[in-house]
Amino acid sequence: MFTLHKKGFTIIEVALVLAVAGMIMLAVFLALPAVQRTERDSERQEDLAEIINAIKGYQSNNRGALPGTEVGQWQAFYGKYLPNLTEPNGQKYFENLQVITCESATSTPCSGASNGAPISTFMNKDFDGNNYGMIVVIKATCDGNNPVGSANGRKVALLYTLEAGGTICKNS
Repeated sequence: MFTLHKKGFTIIEVALVLAVAGMIMLAVFLALPAVQRTERDSERQEDLAEIINAIKGYQSNNRGALPGTEVGQWQAFYGKYLPNLTEPNGQKYFENLQVITCESATSTPCSGASNGAPISTFMNKDFDGNNYGMIVVIKATCDGNNPVGSANGRKVALLYTLEAGGTICKNS
C-alpha cells in the first residue's frame, strides 16, 4: 500500500512564523525612535563641547571678554565662529537661544533672575511641552548638570535639555 506524504508547511506553521516575524518587526519599530533620540543627544553633547571651544577661542581673541549679554550678540558670535554647526534636526543652536546672567552667589544654584525663578522656567518649550533650546548662563559654571554662580564674570555655562530627557550643562 502506498502512503502519500505531502511536502510543505501547514497553514498553522506559516501563520505561526508570520506572527513571530510580526512581533520582531514590532519590537524593532518601537525601539528605533529611542535609539535615534539617543544618537541625536550624543551628537548634541559633542556639539556643546565644540561650542565651548569656540567660546574659549572668542575669549582668547578678545582679551577674555564674552560676546555680551544680549541674544543678538551670541547669535552673531555663532554665525562667525560656528557657521556650519547645526542641531540634528537642521536648526541652528542659537536660533532658539536665551541668555541669562546668573544672579546667585558663588557655588549656589543659579536662579537666572532677580526674582529667584529657577533656570528651568527659562527653557524653551516645543509643541509637546518638552524643553528644548539652549540657555547661555553668564557668570556660572556647571555643578553636574546644573549651573551654579561663579565669581568670575567671564565664565559661561551652556544648558541644553536633551530630547531623551535630562539636561546637559557644559562650561567654559
